[in-house]
Amino acid sequence: MALFNILKKKKQKEEKTEIPVKDKVVSQKEKEDRKEKSKTPEAKKPRSKKETVKGKKEERFSHIILMPRITEKASLQSGGNSYTFNIAPSANKIQVKQAVKEIYNVNPVRVNIINMKPKKKIVRGIRGKVASFKKAIVFLKEGDTIEFI
Repeated sequence: MALFNILKKKKQKEEKTEIPVKDKVVSQKEKEDRKEKSKTPEAKKPRSKKETVKGKKEERFSHIILMPRITEKASLQSGGNSYTFNIAPSANKIQVKQAVKEIYNVNPVRVNIINMKPKKKIVRGIRGKVASFKKAIVFLKEGDTIEFI
């Protein structure tokens, strides 16, 4: 019981030394800890672009290139150093070029973008549409290849 009473008294002393900061109550001890952390050189040092994690690159461009387009026509074109990708509807040629460069570590020479319109289909007498999408054809330098696993 004596130990419990001592801890209770310490807690009451800390509560008395609380200082309000921006609608939030912070104890004196926490305030001192914040000052010490801000004095360290690591806290002041900004992060450079080189220090980013490799996984972050793929996350940064994953919303631009949705997936490679693997079809018969695309596989025949890949022999001529051109690869086809499904891309986001809001993506442009510059963004696609940067995304391919970062994700696959190759230098695209040029990028062609095609908006594919929806096709009308009839299945069991019911009319419908196949969804529209946007695709990009990326042309690479001679010798560069992209491996799809």
